[in-house]
Amino acid sequence: PLPQDVVYVASAPELEECAEYETIRDSVYGGMPIQIGYCNGNNRKLNAVEYHRDSEINIPLEGAVRMVGSLQDVEDDFKATLKKCVRITEKDCREYNTVYKILGRALRLVAPLM
Repeated sequence: PLPQDVVYVASAPELEECAEYETIRDSVYGGMPIQIGYCNGNNRKLNAVEYHRDSEINIPLEGAVRMVGSLQDVEDDFKATLKKCVRITEKDCREYNTVYKILGRALRLVAPLM
């Protein structure tokens, strides 16, 4: 069944108990432990990017959008973002402008709809 929302299961025991599990684990991953899961549903947004240090196999049953970048791009972006980071303490949070707190909460409600 195709749900209206997206269902993501990182590790599905019913898939990992199949005979194909051992074949994929041994032939593709050299015997290393693996997870087999699924993502199912109608995704209407492209709002997340994942980073993996090893290979991931995706088998789409219908069309899919795949964004691929190099590790160097991730490292450069991380370093550039890190330069802009500011340490925030609990005291800073208590003293934060009340208007900004309210706007921040409102933005968290609206942002997922964008």
